[in-house]
Amino acid sequence: MKIWDRKISELNMDQSKQELLSAEGGYTISLICFDRGQIERRHVHRIINEVFFVLGGRIDIIVDDCRYTLESGQMVYLEAGDIHSLENVYQEEARLLQIKTRLEIEDYTEL
Repeated sequence: MKIWDRKISELNMDQSKQELLSAEGGYTISLICFDRGQIERRHVHRIINEVFFVLGGRIDIIVDDCRYTLESGQMVYLEAGDIHSLENVYQEEARLLQIKTRLEIEDYTEL
């Protein structure tokens, strides 16, 4: 068991829009901030599964050409092979907790 002793509200996200919180065991856990207008291009992971939990704001996720709007408190689970992108088309920053299976190899293919 590991207790992470820093509060998310205490992180300085001005210098980086992604902070790795943990990379232990078979998972990585990161805090990701999307500015207004920021887009993560359409891509796929062939092996990695990932979860996005919205901590604040709203974010659109496009999975296999279907758009979903996630708000604070909602989450999405993406299986390996799901073609997806993320877009913040809203006025406020979106803050996401990302949990994904951890691999020693790169598994990101932009489409």
